[in-house]
Amino acid sequence: MKRQYEKKILDTRLQDFQEELIPMDVLPYLSCLQQVDKEVIEAKQKNEGPTRANSDLVDRIKRRHGGFQDFVQALRKCGFEHTALLLDPYYRYPGEPLLSILFYFSCYNNRK
Repeated sequence: MKRQYEKKILDTRLQDFQEELIPMDVLPYLSCLQQVDKEVIEAKQKNEGPTRANSDLVDRIKRRHGGFQDFVQALRKCGFEHTALLLDPYYRYPGEPLLSILFYFSCYNNRK
């Protein structure tokens, strides 16, 4: 049931991030994908552009167990927090904190 929900979110939200996400930026952080998957997505991006490659990326993520969680965490790790929030608005799959957020809070605390 949960997996069907995750697939539906990916299908629904793809149109919201398809034109801004660069698949090759996220691929190094996706442990759920096999090397052949990554190569196909890279080739698609080089030949047809990132928008088309995002469709392949999402399709392959949907087929992998734990793919949704891995994708959300990968988005957070490489700076696409806004896209991660589209998919996971309740922050069920936290990733590493963004350096910019840590920097902000360290600067804020130093001002006091």
